[in-house]
This record gives sequence, structure tokens and C-alpha cells, in this order.
Amino acid sequence: MAYTSKAKTPAEHPFRTIVKLLDSEALPRVLVCYGHEEFLVNWAEKFVKGKLIEPAAEALDFTVFSEDLDPYSIIAACETLPMLSKRKLVVVHDTDLFTQTPKDMKAEGVQILSEYLANVPETTMLLFTAEKVNKTKALYKNAVKAGVVYDFCPLDRQTLAGWIAKQLQNLGKNASRDDIFAYADKCGYLDKESGYTLYNVKNDVAKAAAFADAQTVTAKDFAACMQGEEETDAFAILDAAFSGQKGKALTILHNSVDAEQASKQDGVVLRFLGLLCSQLEIMLEARERGGRDGDPYSVASAMGANPYRIRKAMDASYRKKYSELKASLAAAYDIEKDFKSGQIDAYLALELFIAGL
Repeated sequence: MAYTSKAKTPAEHPFRTIVKLLDSEALPRVLVCYGHEEFLVNWAEKFVKGKLIEPAAEALDFTVFSEDLDPYSIIAACETLPMLSKRKLVVVHDTDLFTQTPKDMKAEGVQILSEYLANVPETTMLLFTAEKVNKTKALYKNAVKAGVVYDFCPLDRQTLAGWIAKQLQNLGKNASRDDIFAYADKCGYLDKESGYTLYNVKNDVAKAAAFADAQTVTAKDFAACMQGEEETDAFAILDAAFSGQKGKALTILHNSVDAEQASKQDGVVLRFLGLLCSQLEIMLEARERGGRDGDPYSVASAMGANPYRIRKAMDASYRKKYSELKASLAAAYDIEKDFKSGQIDAYLALELFIAGL
């Protein structure tokens, strides 16, 4: 007997489904776009507008509500016929109406709007965008009955890679499949409870495209866009020194900051010292928030930082006691004071600091 797989095909992400929806003739009267991925929610709103609204008639056919919401004003806008566009588009932008205790509108107003959803004219599309929804609320249930609701959750690995490739294509660049996947795995976006969003990924990709010398963006370019080369070197120095590899740490310093040039331009050394201080500050804050056994993803979310960087910082900091990390940071602060007071050469001070870690 032949084996038949019962594995479910992954559901298509709303950012693909909505394209098909808007290209069909069966346009909904009510559309709700919400979710963690704010970038895609905002993109969906722009996409819907581009599909439905004739630019010459935008002032008449497109209405946006974003604060001081009044149900009767929204209903009145919905009842207005479109002039030149496919539909009259009424957008309630970034609202909390679908939450347990909304602040955008009083409870009685929400009830009036909820009851109206079944009566939105075929000539109108009422679009709500939101970050969160409560699926037990009447407004949500009635929106499901009257139209279509999309949850713009984070992209999966495969879809994210395709999205990155498309972003690169728009920038006139490309990258190998392996290098895109390597970046996707390292940047932190795919980690649960990550604070990294498509806005962060889009910025990283744009920087990598600009950083790349050739048309093809490499793994090295992606790595540089997540952490600048000097920042990467600063972390590598601390990681090596905390592991007891002082020689390796000094070698990285010598390769990062040319000693002869540094003696002529102390600002180079001080900028690099600032990067070391920044890395130590991240390690200290991560340790304060998560201790030795903290979850790097929740710590990163609290710090508003890349989980990949925080995980690396926490791993490196575990080799030192909290008191030792504080002492190292204080010593780094003292280097600049000693240099400015003329007590020591900046580069020599940096070498002695790393040797003493």
C-alpha cells in the first residue's frame, strides 16, 4: 500500500492572498488587516488604496479616520458613492477598536459600528488596520461575517527569503539562496518573541545592497549590515579576551586600528574605544535584565535590540562575573580621561586595557 503524507500544506501568507483577493471580482465590503508585522499591515493599506482608488478622485473616494473616532462619521463616509474609483474606500487606521477596552471610541459607538458592518454598501470597502484584535468581541465577529480578516503574522523562513530576494531585486541587486537563508537565520527575525520586524530587515537589506561592491550581495555584506565591521571587531575583541585569548584579542585590535595611523589620529582609537564601551554596556544591560540564565529573546525584546546580537553578547558575558563586567566598563571610561589629561598614549592605553581584561 502506497504511503500518503498527511502533512498539511502551509497556509498562504495574507500578503500573498490579499493580492489575489484584490484582483478578483468578489471584493469584500469589510476588510480587517492586523497583526505583529506592522510593515505588512501598512503595506496592505497602501496596496488596497492603489487597487481601488482612481488618483484623480482620491479626495472624494478615499477617507481615512485615525483619531477621535465617531461611528456616525464613519457610517456617513461609507454611504457615499464613489465617483470614479472601483469602490469608495473608508479606512479606520491603526485602531484599537478590536481590543478588550478600546480608547478610540466609546463602547456604545463601537456597538453601533459593529451592528452597521452587515449593512456596508457593495459600493464601499471599509478597511480597518490594527495591531491586535480580541476575537471574542462583537466587532471582530461581525467583521468576519461581513467580510475578510487577515492576520499579518511574521513570515516563515521560505517566504522571508523570497521577500528579501524581491527587496534586493528592487534595489538592482541579487544574492544567492544560501546567503539569503544564512542572513535570515542570523538576523533574529525568525526567532520567537523577537523584536525584529520587516522594517529592521528592510533596513538591513538596503544597507547590505549599498555596502556590496558588486551586483551580488554576499554573506559578508549581510553580516556587515547587521553589525558594522568595527562593531563586529569590537565584540570579537571582548569575546576573545573574556575567553582568555588575549593574544587573539590584541591581534584583532592591531588589524582593526593601525598603530602608526592611530598615533597620528587619536580620534580613530577613541571611536573604537567607544564601540568597546557600547558592547560592554549591552552586555551589562543584558545581564541585568536576564541574569545568567535569562532568555535572550525576551531580553532583546525588552531592550528593543536584535536577538541575535543579544544572544551573542549574553554568551560572551557569561565568562565574567557581573562585578568584573562593571569594572571593565569603568576602566574603559578611564582611558579617555587619562588620554585627555596627557597621562598616556591612547593606543597604548587601549592595548593595556585589552591585555587586562
